[in-house]
Parts: sequence; structure tokens; C-alpha cells
Amino acid sequence: MDHERTAARWLGHALLAAVLAAGLAGLAPGTARAAGATEPFDGGALSRPDPSSGATTVPDLASIATSRSPRTGTRPGLSTTSGTTLPSPTGAITGRVSGPEGKPLPDAYVGAYSRASEQWAQVVTTDAEGAYSLNGLPAGSYVLCFQGPDGSDLARECWSNEPILVDSDRFLANADAIRVWPGRTVTGRNAQLEHTGRITGYVTFAGKTVREGLRVSAYLRHGGWHWTSYALIDADGHFELTGLFPGTWALSLDQCCATIEARGNSSASLAWIDWRGRVLATVHPSVSGTPVVGGLLTAKPGSGRFSGLALSYQWLRDGVEIPQAVGKTYRVVGEDVDAELSVVVTSSRSTDNSSQTGVSKPTRRVARTDTPSIQGGAQTGSTLTAVPGEWTDGTSFAYTWYANGRAIKGAHAAEYVVPISKAGKRIRVKVTGTLADHPTLSRTSASSARVMRWTRPLVTGTPAVGTTLRARRGTWTGKASFHYQWLRDGAPIPAATRTTYRLTTDDLGTQVTLRVTGTRSGYATVAVDSESAGRVALAGGPTVMGVAAVGEDLTADTGLWTEGTSFSYEWLANGRLVAASSSGNGYRPSAADAGKRIIVRVTGTLDGYATVTRTSPATGKVAGATG
Repeated sequence: MDHERTAARWLGHALLAAVLAAGLAGLAPGTARAAGATEPFDGGALSRPDPSSGATTVPDLASIATSRSPRTGTRPGLSTTSGTTLPSPTGAITGRVSGPEGKPLPDAYVGAYSRASEQWAQVVTTDAEGAYSLNGLPAGSYVLCFQGPDGSDLARECWSNEPILVDSDRFLANADAIRVWPGRTVTGRNAQLEHTGRITGYVTFAGKTVREGLRVSAYLRHGGWHWTSYALIDADGHFELTGLFPGTWALSLDQCCATIEARGNSSASLAWIDWRGRVLATVHPSVSGTPVVGGLLTAKPGSGRFSGLALSYQWLRDGVEIPQAVGKTYRVVGEDVDAELSVVVTSSRSTDNSSQTGVSKPTRRVARTDTPSIQGGAQTGSTLTAVPGEWTDGTSFAYTWYANGRAIKGAHAAEYVVPISKAGKRIRVKVTGTLADHPTLSRTSASSARVMRWTRPLVTGTPAVGTTLRARRGTWTGKASFHYQWLRDGAPIPAATRTTYRLTTDDLGTQVTLRVTGTRSGYATVAVDSESAGRVALAGGPTVMGVAAVGEDLTADTGLWTEGTSFSYEWLANGRLVAASSSGNGYRPSAADAGKRIIVRVTGTLDGYATVTRTSPATGKVAGATG
């Protein structure tokens, strides 16, 4: 009893208050509530109606709407004796009603209360787009009030953001006046209704529950403290206050020297309250971090001062405890993919062996991501392909390519062809994965080496046994080093690594090409093959058979060539063409050729092979005619 008397002296008058977060959904942008009073909650200064004496009832717009026929159209004009119709002396109010997420709210009730007549002038419901129209309102001043559809848990309010409290005189007196003028329409009177919330808890005294039937009263801080409702304590000391308007609340108890220990549910915060009714800490767990395999999630127990309180944690996977996941942080693992994660936070106080437990909202479903890679060489003209890696099944991908860290305009496909303009730059790709109910995540590949610029090498010379081929490497990014490798049908020719190569009989019938490999520090190493000029031919040296004399027949001996070769012949006297033939291989010098030297030029052609031309040695001077 001494303990009780001491507590009574501290509290003074049987009132404890706690400024509690009502655990309601956060207010949407543009729906800021009234700032409220700055004075402390003082139970002695508060008064409330006696619930048993018949307190003022809160108006129900739904019942008002069904008790009369709402006017949804405009009043007809007034007729004169001449038959002319005068404008109606009425006005209108229009607007839209939305829900907590800003979406249109159909079937919501909107009522206009006339301050002049002290009656509800009209009640209508919103259409499918949340729009309403109060037409045919006599000129005057109105209070505009909103109520959610039948069966909703949305808080009722009047324009603008004035809660409808048990004290009906307050909202009628303090809501903004809307002036309606004849023939005019007041537009833009929009409202966004929020979910109501609840506060649940237990009432204890000296660690024991108080007796059944006591009342816990709720007061809203809104331009001062205003009594709204009460709840009776059951046999276990439990109470529940529901239908609370979004805002700041205080609780009082009709009993001296008790402590209100608030425990909540999914729509309420849990609070530690000291003997003066001050909130020490609010247990309202939340989780920060991204729910992705390998990501680190961190639990926040709530707000306030948790010093002196012991905290324990238990992480849940789809509502089931995860073994050994009992720390403040949790590293997401592969088993969590597609699951929702949450955390249970328990705070306990050793002085009275009391505890409170709260559960966070679940995260979005856990996603699996991977670091993308790039297939293809970092060189001009190359096609690069983004490879996302292993992500959650069903993930859709979007791509953005970058050059030296800057996004490339229009490069959003899985493939990217490197233009010459990107020479010297590093390429990377960002892959963004989306999947319903999962977080949208982006991962970026490592940067490529710098893009090497090149042009294809060229081989000069005739591809015939015994001839020498020469390399022209083409145009490359400056200061590159080069390596040459001659290839026979695509395979490296041993020791053929110079800029020239003499064809041998080993090359007969094959295609000999050149591979040039360019290297430069920081750049991609690029190997490029030349084009083939055709298969290597066997082309023997032709000779002129016969006597070099006027009137004597000369014959071209082609020598040894690749089987199947077709020939054409050109005869020259002292270097000047004197005869050509694609069918015959003979020539008879004329008197004009006397004293000149004769040669034959043989050209061989064969499908798949290079065209080769060979020239014979010159004859002696053509002798003149005898006789």
C-alpha cells in the first residue's frame, strides 16, 4: 500500500498519458494534417463526455444519404410570367476523393452541411473515377465532409483535413467554410482518405494487471487534446481502441497509479512508457537493405531510447523462423529466393520481467542476381553480347551499354556492334532485372579493355609455287606492336612469322593467308586474318620452241602447271605485243620481226586458284628471210 500511495503522489490525479504513434498508414503527399497543439498532455485540463450519458453521436453520411433522395442534378431555372427562364439561384461543389494510395475511391460519401439551416443539405456518392458533384446548392456557407464506402476502414474527415470526432460540434465549427454563389461551381475540393488505426495494450500496476471494467480513454492532439473514444479493460487487463484517425494520440486511465503498457498488432505500435506517461521507446520493427541473395538486411527495433532494454531478434522466412538467424543483421542466402523476409524484435525489461514483441512488414520476395559479362572482343566492328548470368527464374531484362562510363545513346539491346567512334574507350553493360513482387535490381559488368581499332591486313604477290608473298598490316590504333603468322588453310605454317613468305610445293593447292595480331597496353589484343587470293597454283616457266627466223613456226611450251589449267598466250617482239591467242600456242615471225627478240607470256586460269602469268626467256634475234 505504501508503494501505491507513493505512486499516487507522483501522478497526482489518476491520469497517465502516452503520446503514441497510432500505427496508421503514412500520410500521402499533399494530405498534411493540422499541426496540432504544442502544449503537453495534461489530464487535469481535459474533459470528456460521460459515455453513459449519451454523448453527441458522430454523423453517418451513409445513413443520411439513404434517408433522403440525393440531388445529383442542377435545379431547373425559375420561370417568369413572360415565359423566360431565369438562371437558378444555386451553385455547386465538385471534386474527387482518393484512397490512401492516391487511387480513385468510388462509392465514397460526400456531404454538404449548411451552417445557416444547421442541416445536411445534400449527400452524394462518388463515381468510378472518385468524382462527385453536389449540384443545386442554395447560396450560402457549407461544411464539406467525406466518408469511405460501406465497409471500409477509412477515417472520416471534413474539408480541409478536419477529423470527425465524437464531439460533433468541433468539426462543424472548425472545418473550413466553403462559400457557394448562385450560378457558380466551386471546383477542386478534393480529399484523400486514410486508413484508421488501432492501439491495443495491457494495463498493469506493480507488475500486475488491474481489475476488469476500467476505462482507457483516447485523446487526439488536433488543435488541442480532444476526447474521441474509450475502451474497457477485460479480465486479462487488455484493451483495444479502434477506428482512430491518423495523428498523435494520448491515453488516460480512470484509475490511480497504473502504468499503461501498450502492446500492438499489425496496425499499431508498441511502446514502453515510464511512470509519468512518457514514451521511452516505440517497438515498431522495420527492415532496411535489399532482399537479394548475398545482400545484408538490418533490423531496426523502432524509435526512442532502448538503453536499459534487452533486445532480441528472430528472422522469418515466409513467416517461419530461420534457424540461428537471431542477430540484428541477416545475410540473405539462396534458400530465401522467392520468399518474403521479416524480423521479430523482442524488447524486455528486467525490473518487472515485462517484454514487448513486434513484427516488421515483410520484404519484397528475395531475388537472385548475377554479375553480367560481355562476350566478344573489344574491337571496332565486333558484336558484343551481354550475358546476364543466373537470376531468379522468370526475370525480364533491360540493357544499357556504356563507353567510358557514359551511356551510349540508343544502345539498349542485348547485342552491341562497336563503331569506329568508340576506339580507345572501355565498354561495359548494365543489366536491369524485373520480376513481379521482387525488387527491381541492376548489375553492371566489368569494363572491357580499351577498344582496338584495326583494318584488315593485305597480302601482295602471286599465290604460285616459288613466288614471294608480302604483308601489309593495315591501319591500327597507334603505338601497337604486331606479330605476323602465315597460315596454310587456316593452320599456322611453322617458322613463317616474317612480313614475307616464299611459297613452296607444300603450299600447292592450299589457301595461304596472313594473321596479324596487334597488342597495346590497356587495349584489347586483336588478331585479324587477311582474305585469301585463291589456292596456290603450280606455274611452270614457259619456253619458246623453234628457230627464230622469218617464216619459221615458233611454239610455246608452258612447262608444268596445276592439272586442269587453261592457258592464253601473248607473243611480244622486243616487248611489243604482236599476237595473242586463247586457243593456239604458236607464232610465225614476219619480216617486221627481223632483228627482234621474241618472248611468249602465258596466263593460266583454274577455278578456285589464283590466275597466274609467266613469261618465257627471249629468243635470239629473228633472222631475215633466205633465198
